[in-house]
Amino acid sequence: MIQQSGETSVPVADLLGEHPFEVFAQLRNDAPVCYVAEIDTWMLTRYSDCVEVLEDPARYSSAYAAPPLDKVLEPEILQILIKSGEPGNHVVQTDPPDHAAMRSIAQGLFHGKRINNTIPFMRETADKLIDQFLPSGTADLVAQFALPYVQTVLSSIAGVPDDRAPLMAEGNEAFLLLMTPTATLEQKVVAAHKFVEYELAIGELLAEKRANPGDDMISDLVTGPPLPEPDARMFVKGLYAGGIHTTCDAITSTVFALLGSATHWTEAKENPSMARGLLEETLRRDAPHRGLLRVTTEPVRLAGVELPAGAKVLPMLGAANRDPAIFGDPDAFVPGQRENMRDHLAFGHGIHRCVGAPLARAEGRVALEALTSRLPLPRTATEELSHYPAFYFWGLAALPIAW
Repeated sequence: MIQQSGETSVPVADLLGEHPFEVFAQLRNDAPVCYVAEIDTWMLTRYSDCVEVLEDPARYSSAYAAPPLDKVLEPEILQILIKSGEPGNHVVQTDPPDHAAMRSIAQGLFHGKRINNTIPFMRETADKLIDQFLPSGTADLVAQFALPYVQTVLSSIAGVPDDRAPLMAEGNEAFLLLMTPTATLEQKVVAAHKFVEYELAIGELLAEKRANPGDDMISDLVTGPPLPEPDARMFVKGLYAGGIHTTCDAITSTVFALLGSATHWTEAKENPSMARGLLEETLRRDAPHRGLLRVTTEPVRLAGVELPAGAKVLPMLGAANRDPAIFGDPDAFVPGQRENMRDHLAFGHGIHRCVGAPLARAEGRVALEALTSRLPLPRTATEELSHYPAFYFWGLAALPIAW
């Protein structure tokens, strides 16, 4: 039995395994506010509790949610990271009143005209990638399609030159590895050196855009309201950290769900407008982002549990999206059939709701339209599929298919 509080708690390994939703379902019934001792965090699995926390930044702060690096990284890693400069602040780590100005900057980068103007490039990129593997009859849709597709589109809209886009992608992977609890010290050392290279490259890119701005996100960032250099670098890192794996995972999780239904694939091929509903149901059922930490600013009572000031609280978005109190038959994949389909929390909720959601939806829709229109009915090319062991993300490590 999982206890509501006390020393006994759910092991982190259970949350990183292949069946976390079974764990979430048990927690939702037995301990909806559960203490995870290994990360000193209270985890939430009910929709209503997650919404309560996300709607109340006064009592559940984002500004204090990111732990100091010396609390989560080894001294050897910190010594390397000193070379990367001051970390900076990001919109997801701010509270009102500071949050409004930061969010305004972020929203300005993702304006609708920019996204709409990028859709032809999305289609072109998707088709080029499909052209490369279509004749072979097999592909890993993570490595050969979804990941390079999202990386290419984001680098283009951000204004990253083609020759530096690979470094940006590698730097983002290094950043995510540094934040992965299961990473070894040896892995972190390699990642830390790559991360320093990434930070320096971002600084150089910001300087170039100031001298010669274009029509892109980074140019808008450096020519808009003044930002401290560390904050500007953090904005760029945030574009990649929040916009690569999340969208990649949404695309591949949708395709994986479709592989279980020839009817869905055929219908999507015949009716491209289905892509919106397919993606939305995946965002609900397999939310790519697990959640972001909050810290209590005062003693609170949450779902009957007393939490002190300074307690770390983690609303689990994927768990909330499978709460049967909100979504009937929550484990089922039923695209386009839920009246409350867009009530999911995949993009968060409240003042910190993801500003990149319109871009992610556009990228996902275009990718799914391209795949379903061009590929014959595919099937999985292996019986062994696994998700990568990232605490804050949920996605397939690989998706080999054949047709």
